[in-house]
Amino acid sequence: AHPGTPIFTLIDNRNWYVIANYRESKLKNIRIGSRVDVYVMAHPDRRFAGHVESIGYGVFPEDGKVSGGLPNIDRTLNWVHLSSRFPVRVHIDDPDPNLFRMGATAVTVVR
Repeated sequence: AHPGTPIFTLIDNRNWYVIANYRESKLKNIRIGSRVDVYVMAHPDRRFAGHVESIGYGVFPEDGKVSGGLPNIDRTLNWVHLSSRFPVRVHIDDPDPNLFRMGATAVTVVR
């Protein structure tokens, strides 16, 4: 081990969150506390309940001229101007720590 060099990662599996990147045009229908259905791709037959904990107010701009502290969420097409996507943090109310994995893919439906 060397000073300042990480030697392991600790994952707290008592609380789980999903970061869902929603189009800016959909944010008007999302509120803090809104109920969310969450489906993890490894087990799409299982529905988990969650709620919106926060909604991002900034993302890294497409031109890349602003730096520091903002999430850089890629747009998938470069020849058509796509709407920005903002991170919506969803807290999972009833997680099964045996099914959730850090970095896994999930689908969210805001109610």
